Amino acid sequence: MSDDEKISDLLLQWEEAQERGEDLAAEILCAGFPELIEPVRKRIAALRRMGWMTRPRSDEPDPKVGTTLAGRYRIDELIGEGGHGKVYRGFDPELQRPVAIKLPNDRKLNTSNLLEEARKVARLRNPGIVTVYDVGQHDGEPFIVSDFVSGTTLCDAGPFTPQQAAHLVAEIAESLHAAHEQGFVHKDIKPANILIDQQGRPLLTDFGIATALGESPTLIAGTLPYMAPEQLGDDSAKGDPRTDIWSLGVVLYELLTGKMPFDDPSPAKLSDQIRSHVPLPPRGINSDIMPAQEAVVLKCLAKAPEERYETAAQLAHALRTVGRSRRPVRWMLLVAVLLATTLVAVVVRQNWSSTPTASIISTAHLVGMNFDGRTRIVTPLHSFAPCTLEAWVAFTGDPSTQYVIGSDVPNFFGIGFGIEENSPNVETIRGGFRVNDRILPTGEWTHLAVVYGSSETRLYISGELVSSGPPTEVPQHTTPFVIGNVGEQHQQMFFKGNIRSVRISDGERYTDTFDPKSELAPDSTAVLVYDFEQSSGDAIDDLSGRGYHGRRERIPEP
Repeated sequence: MSDDEKISDLLLQWEEAQERGEDLAAEILCAGFPELIEPVRKRIAALRRMGWMTRPRSDEPDPKVGTTLAGRYRIDELIGEGGHGKVYRGFDPELQRPVAIKLPNDRKLNTSNLLEEARKVARLRNPGIVTVYDVGQHDGEPFIVSDFVSGTTLCDAGPFTPQQAAHLVAEIAESLHAAHEQGFVHKDIKPANILIDQQGRPLLTDFGIATALGESPTLIAGTLPYMAPEQLGDDSAKGDPRTDIWSLGVVLYELLTGKMPFDDPSPAKLSDQIRSHVPLPPRGINSDIMPAQEAVVLKCLAKAPEERYETAAQLAHALRTVGRSRRPVRWMLLVAVLLATTLVAVVVRQNWSSTPTASIISTAHLVGMNFDGRTRIVTPLHSFAPCTLEAWVAFTGDPSTQYVIGSDVPNFFGIGFGIEENSPNVETIRGGFRVNDRILPTGEWTHLAVVYGSSETRLYISGELVSSGPPTEVPQHTTPFVIGNVGEQHQQMFFKGNIRSVRISDGERYTDTFDPKSELAPDSTAVLVYDFEQSSGDAIDDLSGRGYHGRRERIPEP
């Protein structure tokens, strides 16, 4: 029997004794294994700190409700309790706004620890992290005042489809990466510490045990079902961002399957599972999960930190890529059957429907520029918002994900639009949206326009407003607009078909239904205009007069 197995057995004996009301010391438990006294003592200390999770919460009224802290902050209601303190909904009469107030539990952090937490968290600046406003003391007791988020926690949100879950966790990962970049590890990522505001956006809160990178905290802290294996070991004090990636992987597993990857009422058995057991693959619970999504989850839950994603930004990018990935096997089989059984292709104008087209046709005979799936045009114009992108395009019917215009940055969404399984797909800074009930016609010209506005993002097909999504933020990571590809730094999602002309305008060009002109002409709001009936070589002239001339590139097959 290995030492780890012996320790697990000894901890089970300790737990059983606790249930009988006995408190066995490590020296008594390890009478036959004196070399294990120290590691068992540390594990018992960790289990004691986690004991709050199984204690029933008192139904008695909270004495803090109705009091005022430091002559300013009124406490109205207890809204949550975690490993390091209680959180109340309060009110700041000076600024006339609701606030969240955190106070320590008497069995948790001491005053100096909580104030140090507040000083750290107050330095964090990111739209996806709850803002700390103030810190102080009242009758010798420290408190932290932060933004009150009107909404719910992730515990009470959902259910989510696999795609929604992937998008949500990608947003959380991006915020987490920002914290890591500023020198923090959260170390307690769980649904209760993820707030969902009224717009459906996730926000990270309770950096109650966040540790500046390079520091060596003395406590083993966290919430056991979400803790990484290395947090349970003897050297649990490392502030490694990859512990957060593990915890976020547990959250994603839970969102996708409705179950925990490791689950046992006994803390000792649960700890053993986390350290040594392999979880059931998510698709064994929910067959709707894509294989690529399952691969992302299992990579997050790798036992060794070096086998996980190196950064939370890489995790976010993996989830974004899965969300718009191709489904090659199914469609390749379909195309093979069509090619084998069809001798004559009859091209019929397709009406709008909810069923994807199965016919793939050639558009090379049309005027304009033909894009064969490896061709693109890189412009010197960098992404910006608000703006309007529009193009006259002819689609082949290929169901793969393709971009007409893109400005994607690795690890971050850009501004652009294209098609996915023959339906329009719009990418914005915070994600994007797809219009599943619109199948674009093949073999004919279609005008597409997307208005990236400060209040909403609007998609137009042939001048008709067909869908709208969340507002578009000003890009923090800019990259050149690319025609026929998702972004300059990508080797995927190239457009297949013909593009006749492209126009990029400053501001929101369209606010209602309009009649698209057959030629996208320069005007006072246009900052880039390409007419591929006039430019057929590798140098593409910008007709707007702004000088954003493009260059055509052909990317070799990988």
